[in-house]
Amino acid sequence: GAGKKTLAKKIAQFWKCTLVDAFELINENITAETEYGLKCKDLLYQGQNVPEELVIKMLMIKLESPEINHFGYVLCDFPSLSEDFMSTPEQIDVIKNLKLKPDFLINIK
Repeated sequence: GAGKKTLAKKIAQFWKCTLVDAFELINENITAETEYGLKCKDLLYQGQNVPEELVIKMLMIKLESPEINHFGYVLCDFPSLSEDFMSTPEQIDVIKNLKLKPDFLINIK
């Protein structure tokens, strides 16, 4: 409710780059019926949460896509506040080691 996603959308629009958001990414994968999308769909139909590990895998695939390499990205919802799968320092290391490294890190809680 602090406006993190709204701010991320506005930054992505201003910089003319791609917004990478976990919720949208799950929907995108479900709609495209990718392997991970079908797993998400099954879990959601069973009333379960999509595990962070699965979301992070989808994030990594998206961040290595030609679209991201061409337009750049604003990454929303990562690092995650939850440390169930990966600690915050580990998540920051993942971000620092991306093929297309971020120019700025803005962490809003």
